[in-house]
Amino acid sequence: MFYVISYDIPDNGRRNQLDKVLKGYGTRVQYNVFEAHLNKPQFEELRDAVNSVIDPSDDSVRYYTLCSDCTDRIEETAVSEETSTPKQLSLDKQLPNLSPIRFGVDVPNRVLNAV
Repeated sequence: MFYVISYDIPDNGRRNQLDKVLKGYGTRVQYNVFEAHLNKPQFEELRDAVNSVIDPSDDSVRYYTLCSDCTDRIEETAVSEETSTPKQLSLDKQLPNLSPIRFGVDVPNRVLNAV
């Protein structure tokens, strides 16, 4: 399935953490918008990872699911990186370790290797 993820995060630290999480699953197409080809377990893993980073009382994240007919009609008015189907991700049953480090968050190797 093809997902468009948009967000509005006022806190720089949480926004940087969220960017690192989303980069592990998809492609940035605008400053606060990512696109990703994910199956249902991958999407659920992504959503859990996002929920572990954001503050629901202050942050907004939206997920849009597009069918294949809809993705065929996506139009661009500027050059950007094309969102490709990711390499196979191995899914753990555990939530990724997202503890803060100096410049962001720890991202599991399985996510980094998929990029």
